[in-house]
Amino acid sequence: MVWLGLISFPLYLWHWPLIALPRILRGEEIEQTTRLIAVLGAVVLAWATYRWVELPLRRRPATPGMAMGLSAAMGLALLAGLSAWLSGGWPARPWAPQVVNRGEIGAAPFFAVIAARYHPCLPLAIRQQALAGEQFLRCPQSRPGPAQDLAILGDSHGEALFPGLAEALPQRNLVFYGIGEGLPFASNPDYARVFAHVQGSPGIRTVIIAAVWPRKLARLDLAAWRADLTATITQLRAAGKAVWLADDVPAFSFLPTRCKFSGRLGQPGRCDDADPAAATAYLPAFDQIASATGARRLHLHALFCSAGRCTMARGGELLFRDAHHLGLAGSAACTMR
Repeated sequence: MVWLGLISFPLYLWHWPLIALPRILRGEEIEQTTRLIAVLGAVVLAWATYRWVELPLRRRPATPGMAMGLSAAMGLALLAGLSAWLSGGWPARPWAPQVVNRGEIGAAPFFAVIAARYHPCLPLAIRQQALAGEQFLRCPQSRPGPAQDLAILGDSHGEALFPGLAEALPQRNLVFYGIGEGLPFASNPDYARVFAHVQGSPGIRTVIIAAVWPRKLARLDLAAWRADLTATITQLRAAGKAVWLADDVPAFSFLPTRCKFSGRLGQPGRCDDADPAAATAYLPAFDQIASATGARRLHLHALFCSAGRCTMARGGELLFRDAHHLGLAGSAACTMR
């Protein structure tokens, strides 16, 4: 324990770069074995730093030259960091990764576009219940005013459809309603106000239901969620709504940085991934429910996957902003079917 205490500060300095670098280079989560090797490597480097850097500096008598040298080294490090920050990471450097697919990465740019182009949803009572995150209120509608035409009900995967549909249907007032982390079923009490509003609004003629289906349905009894989804669509159809049942987009095992860039210290780019059977196990049930209730199907999974492989880029555009959320280009791609 004393030994660990002696190397604790250099260990603190070494551990994070060694753990973060493989993830940055590979653009995906690293396995436990790699993390263990990184931690062990940090311990070795921490001991070496303590033995051959920290102890010699402590034991040597302080001199004006040493102080000036250390001050100069810290000043150079500060100037190098400031230069990299101001230049955006020295993009002209010979070893810089090359952009091979255009598009945003991360949630903040996506939500910033929605906040800049669109309007807060109505009615206010639903807006106050809506999803919130990334410093943005996540309950948009495409045009101002209470007269809405099309409602998207769901979680963040339904939300990702909004900007593409809003751009494709500029004369219509689209609204997205997402409440909590539960599924958009009429039996979900969190959605009580949403269903009351949608069913009671004669202007809303079309409803799209979308969610992170594979992960959330896996937690539920098959017969129970089939009954809930069937009852939800039947209820909306009885209120005169056309219902589109959207399946889910694929989830990738790597981050979109791996697809957007190539040449990250010799790491090749990667945009495609295997399409596991578990990701599509619910699709036959969706087809049966749609057929029985008169709903139409929105085949999102097939838009990005075929022959057992899925892709997160097409035509030089990045379609996903993270491993399982559509970006702006991906949202627009969904309207082309």
